[in-house]
Amino acid sequence: MISNISSAEMRINYDLDPFHRTEAQKIVIATIPKITGGISFLSSAVMIYMILQSEIKLGTPFRRLIFAMCIVDLLQSGVALLSTLPSPVDTPGIWGAYGNEMTCSITGFIFFYASNAAPLYMCSLCFHYLCF
Repeated sequence: MISNISSAEMRINYDLDPFHRTEAQKIVIATIPKITGGISFLSSAVMIYMILQSEIKLGTPFRRLIFAMCIVDLLQSGVALLSTLPSPVDTPGIWGAYGNEMTCSITGFIFFYASNAAPLYMCSLCFHYLCF
């Protein structure tokens, strides 16, 4: 079948999605973080609930570190759960983008903060095990 698309139109389409992803690939790329982020979000929420419902609560440094790690993971998982939703609507090559620049910036800031805080809390936990 011969296409009636000119080379200029093909170049424009290439510029919009430089990775040449199919619609199905875009859907998979947008859906997988929603699944894994949802599982991680629920797991962190359950751990927070278990810590706060115990008799000791936040009485030991270990529990406070785990609680803080869960809070950071909750933030990071929440952003992953949103996946492509906060991306600006006119972003080329992204399926399911319903946001604007502000929503994208806010989720990017939260993800950046959580991504940097998680390893620091993990190092603190390792230091706690090493010293105590």
